Amino acid sequence: MLGIVPAAAVLLFSAADFSADLDLNAFVTAEARGGEAPVQPGDPSTTAFAAILAPGLDGHLRFSEADLRLTYAARFFTLTPNGGLPATEPFGFHVALLHVINLQASAHVSRRLTLTAIGTASIGEPDYTALSGIFGPTPQGALPAVHKILAVSGRLTADFVASRIWDLRMSVELSRYLSYGDSVAPVGGAPNGGNPILFTAPVLPDQTGIRAIPFASARLTAESDLLLLGDVSYLAVDSTAQTSALDFLTASAEIGWRTHLSRRSELRVQGGLAFAHEAAPSGAEMPAPGFVAATGLGSSVAPVGGLELSGWLPQHDEPRVRGLVSSVLEYIADPVLRTTGSRSTTSARVALLFAPDWSAGLEAYFATNIRSAPLPGNPDETVISVLMPVRRRLSDNLLLEGGLRGSDRGPNLSAPSFAFHQRELWVYLALTGSTRNGMPRLLAY
Repeated sequence: MLGIVPAAAVLLFSAADFSADLDLNAFVTAEARGGEAPVQPGDPSTTAFAAILAPGLDGHLRFSEADLRLTYAARFFTLTPNGGLPATEPFGFHVALLHVINLQASAHVSRRLTLTAIGTASIGEPDYTALSGIFGPTPQGALPAVHKILAVSGRLTADFVASRIWDLRMSVELSRYLSYGDSVAPVGGAPNGGNPILFTAPVLPDQTGIRAIPFASARLTAESDLLLLGDVSYLAVDSTAQTSALDFLTASAEIGWRTHLSRRSELRVQGGLAFAHEAAPSGAEMPAPGFVAATGLGSSVAPVGGLELSGWLPQHDEPRVRGLVSSVLEYIADPVLRTTGSRSTTSARVALLFAPDWSAGLEAYFATNIRSAPLPGNPDETVISVLMPVRRRLSDNLLLEGGLRGSDRGPNLSAPSFAFHQRELWVYLALTGSTRNGMPRLLAY
């Protein structure tokens, strides 16, 4: 699935000047955490300590009108206690290894046209925190039960300046998710080291998606723009031993308005309609008896929209403060719950910059699926998350970060006995070192 990015890279660099500069940067992050979290989705939260080691390599190739960047990291994660998971050889205790790859390429094809390609891949065994990050940046209410996962996505974007008034953009995305490996059950089959599970987490079915995102903006005045937005996606979900195969088609059209409140802040408002269709693919085989039947098959129409305010706060002294607040109503095909529906997400981000070496931030969001009644089985459909990092650059090659990370999950807000039950709360300290100035923040989890 990452083939879209190498193919796009050939297109991006076909007209580029082949004289290039290459920068290589080796880096490693060591992190210690203490707090509580489920060992796996569905387990109760338990007090634990975690250690993470993530060595990696970053290569940056610069041309006169293009650049290519490839970053790889191996993320080793261990948890104490670990819920009875089997020991990993040769360590003698359980170590989860997740390979993370990022690929970025861009080229100025002409004065009016710019092409950008982005590819990401996560391969291996994710822990609870990493699993939620793999499904980002869109908040995912329900997390699946997986031992190992292959999650690959690629995006090609073309930005075209059509005139002094019109700017056009077209993005095409491809994605592939599948789980593999043995069962996640611990030694002896007793979940969570003998503690009863809270609920049975859904299984992640193999799935392939394609998405097209057209966008156009027209300058109305020196301060405001008209926005035209579209989104068409197709998601094919394979059958499992308990679920049937499904196809999802969603499409939305929105009109919006963007205005600059000052030189460094803007307000954006948009709204429209979304159409969705769910169907079992023709000739699909039904799974064994006891399968989970698909819900909501057919077509539906729902409103979509959003409001976003972002910018730098006006001030003359430090710290410099940049903030973003947004509220979005979208219509999505849930890759874990195998259904479509409206989802509301409210998020906020604040960054404080203290020159020259200190920074701090706050990132928080709340997301929930909007339904008149919860889905059968009352799965998780609501998530809240917060991250509060404080960073100190010790030198050109060392970065120290500490802070608080937390999240919690619960069923649909319409559930009769709604309660959050997957609390994750960590206090962490991480040190990153690199061979060159400038360290890529590859791992957001």
